Amino acid sequence: MNLPIFQVDRHVSANRAAIDAALARVLDSAHFILGPEVEQLEAELAAYVRVPFCVAVANGTDALQLALRALEIGPGDEVITTPFSWISSAEAICLVGATPVFVDIDRRTFLLDVDAVSRKISARTRAVIAVSLFGQMPDLARLASVLDAAQCAGRAKIALIEDGAQSFGASREGHMSCGWPGSIGCTSFFPTKPLGCLGDGGAVFTDDKLIYDRLRMLRQHGKDAATGAHLIVGTNSRLDALQAAVLREVLRKFPDDRAARMHVAAKYNAEFKLNERLVVPELEPLITSAAHPPALGTTEHVYGVYTLRLADFSDGSPEPQLRDHIVAALKARGVGTAVYYPIGFFDQPVFQQLTLNAEDFPNTVSATHTVFSIPIGSHMTDAEIEFVTKAVQESVRSVMQQT
Repeated sequence: MNLPIFQVDRHVSANRAAIDAALARVLDSAHFILGPEVEQLEAELAAYVRVPFCVAVANGTDALQLALRALEIGPGDEVITTPFSWISSAEAICLVGATPVFVDIDRRTFLLDVDAVSRKISARTRAVIAVSLFGQMPDLARLASVLDAAQCAGRAKIALIEDGAQSFGASREGHMSCGWPGSIGCTSFFPTKPLGCLGDGGAVFTDDKLIYDRLRMLRQHGKDAATGAHLIVGTNSRLDALQAAVLREVLRKFPDDRAARMHVAAKYNAEFKLNERLVVPELEPLITSAAHPPALGTTEHVYGVYTLRLADFSDGSPEPQLRDHIVAALKARGVGTAVYYPIGFFDQPVFQQLTLNAEDFPNTVSATHTVFSIPIGSHMTDAEIEFVTKAVQESVRSVMQQT
């Protein structure tokens, strides 16, 4: 058996009839850019996320960039984010001329360390991009409290942006990913994402009408829809109607796909918890106190990517070669794997001018040496789940016996 890490072909096959009908509908309309399909998708996405406004854009990177531009963030400003993510989380900051400021991650969840964020806030900080990595939302309530406290201390308002490219469908404390009150949520519809289309696509979510109006202008060359005048310098980031129509059909089945993905993850978690060499994805805890009211619900991880971590050994963290040997052993057994992410942003050549030191990001360094991701999807069979779990256990055992 051979199983790729993502099974996009199965997702397309399972939805083929609905996708074909959606594409035919757009072809018959001959309305390919924005228009009714995009408007209806925006309304349906906003309803799912439970926010007033959604603006569909060309891709997830544009979603982040336009969110920053809608906040008028640019040269001279700083934006705090993680060094452990896909490059677009930091790239978008640079694209608007601002400076990314990296803070370390939590060792257990790989999410932003909120305490580290509070220590990095400066007079130039304009926003924090909190990445909902691998399908789990960070503690946005606590993070928002930190930003509010900074404002009360005399600093300018600091915006909260959620990069939910990997977490559409996740929830925390009664709020959906991309729908945290007072924040701007950004997501991607790349084919391998929890909610994916047949190419590139993205969306920005907000509860602020002024931000919404500005986003709509920015995505279409700064054009005001009411007057036709170009009021600001914008860009071309319009979602096409074909992708919108596909997303509308996929969104209808998304609750079932989400549940199926979480079912696979639950089986993985139960199996891998028994292996002392592995650490399964850990949930960000819900903290309650007098200052932090009881949660309205639980935190739900949607497992956009299923990522395991090698456990720390009695003599310290495992060497990165062990992880690489396990990945090679899995590939030899027919299991698709990936390493998200093998290098922190502080070691990326594009950010060398920031003169960062890896020693300041020990948890990120540890993660780059110990994480690996395995297949997960809503159309995996129980036999395939068993195949993957057995292959992982055998690969870990064989590699450890050789060390």
